[in-house]
Amino acid sequence: MSRTFAFGHYCVCAVAVAMAALGADAWADDVCSQQEHRAADATLAQARAAETAGDLTRALQLASDSNARFCGSGTTSQDLISRVTLRLGNEMEAAGKLAKAFEYFEAGGHFAEAKRVGLAQLKAAPADRSLAEKQLYFMRNHEFQDGVSQILAQARSQAQRLLAEEEKTFAIRTPHRDLLDAARDWLRVAGDEEAASVKKRAAARGDQLAALDYPYALEEALSYYSMAGRPDGEATVRAKAGRLAAQKAGGDQWAEAVKLYEIAGDDTRANALREQREAQAQKSEEVRKQTFDKDQDALEKELGF
Repeated sequence: MSRTFAFGHYCVCAVAVAMAALGADAWADDVCSQQEHRAADATLAQARAAETAGDLTRALQLASDSNARFCGSGTTSQDLISRVTLRLGNEMEAAGKLAKAFEYFEAGGHFAEAKRVGLAQLKAAPADRSLAEKQLYFMRNHEFQDGVSQILAQARSQAQRLLAEEEKTFAIRTPHRDLLDAARDWLRVAGDEEAASVKKRAAARGDQLAALDYPYALEEALSYYSMAGRPDGEATVRAKAGRLAAQKAGGDQWAEAVKLYEIAGDDTRANALREQREAQAQKSEEVRKQTFDKDQDALEKELGF
C-alpha cells in the first residue's frame, strides 16, 4: 500500500510531521522490510535528483514520502527536507511571498528565519490582528522574547490608533462602536484582558447618548454601557425610556412610544399600545371607506347614474 503524502496546500503539515518523527531514536528500530528499504532509497534518489535539477517542490514531495522518511538509509530524508525548505523559504521571501516563506521555514525547523519573516509580515500588515495572534503564538512557542515584545508593543499601538480614530470620527448620530470593539481585541492580544481604556471610553459615549431623548440614541447608549460593564447606566436609560414612552403614548408619536417601551424592557405596554393604535387606525379606515362609499352613491344618484 502506498504511503506517499499528498503534496500541495498541506505540504508544510507533512513536513512538520516528518521533522518531528525523524529524531535519532527513529532509526534505532528497523521495522521496514528489505523491499521497503529499496523503495525508500529509490524515492530518495529521485528526490535528490529533483533537488539538483532545481525542482524543489517535487524534491520536498518525494522526501516527505512516508517510506522515504521511515525506511531510507541514515537521515537522508531529514537532511533533504531541511535543505529544500530553507531554499524554498528563501525563494519565497525574495519573491515577497512572506506567508509562504514563513510556512517553509517553520516546517523545516528554520525558526530564526521564520521569526525574521514573521516580523516582516507584521510590519507589512500591522492592522492584521489574526496574523499578530498567530505570530505571537509562534514567538512564545519558540521563546523569542524580543519577538513577543515587538508584537505586544504593536498590539498596544494598534489599540491606541483605533481609539484615536474613534475619538476623531465619533458623532452622536453615527457612533463607531466597531472601532472600540477592535481596540478592545488588540488590547487583549497585548495581554490587557480588561481593556480598561476602552471601557472608560464606552462609558463616556454611553453618558453622551443617554442625555438625548430619541430611541436610536438610547439604544446606542445601552450598547455602550453594556460594553463598559455599567449595569447602572443601562438601568438609568431604561427608566428614562419608560418615562418618555408614557409621555408620547397618547399623542401622534405613538410609534416612537412603542419603541421606547421596548427599550425600557416593557414589552407588555409596547404590544398593548401597538395593538390599540393599529385597531384604531383600522377602524378609522373603515369609517373613511364607508363615508366615501356613501358620498359616491349620493353623487351617482344626483348625476342620474
